Amino acid sequence: MRVTALDGISPPFAAFDGRDETDMNIPENLRSQACVAFRVVRERMDTIMNRRRSLTTAVVLACVFLAAFSAVAGASPDKKDKTVGRLLLGKVLDQNDNPVPDAVVYLTNTRTRAIKTYIVGKDGTYRFPALSTAVDYEVYAQFKSRKSDPKSVSQFDERSQVYLDLHVDTR
Repeated sequence: MRVTALDGISPPFAAFDGRDETDMNIPENLRSQACVAFRVVRERMDTIMNRRRSLTTAVVLACVFLAAFSAVAGASPDKKDKTVGRLLLGKVLDQNDNPVPDAVVYLTNTRTRAIKTYIVGKDGTYRFPALSTAVDYEVYAQFKSRKSDPKSVSQFDERSQVYLDLHVDTR
């Protein structure tokens, strides 16, 4: 039985109907060219599939590595990584516990020696928000040429709000 044209397809490229290729009367040179072309296409497909498998494997390994690293990194936070958010507040008072308006409160970061100041109002209150919990601070008040005793806020103090009254002798 000879292969005939099927729907406009020439006989050498006709659909395989289960017969041996030698029964199909395909010329030897076309058979070898077709084999070479098939091998090239298959090698390219294998290369593409290997690349996809390699890429998929790399992405999965990267995700596993990142998940493991983030779990380990989040397990034991370092004190230096503590969140910023401590609030220091209080009042500046005289020897009779009356507010001292217009006093200046000095806050010193003991690590960097940076100083922040706050001028109190009529009620004598001061406020230093968003202080690092990983740093020690020293605070004192001054009115005219008189100073209060310095007080410390330790990094080991776990309170998020620290209230300190500062006493200045105004006599």
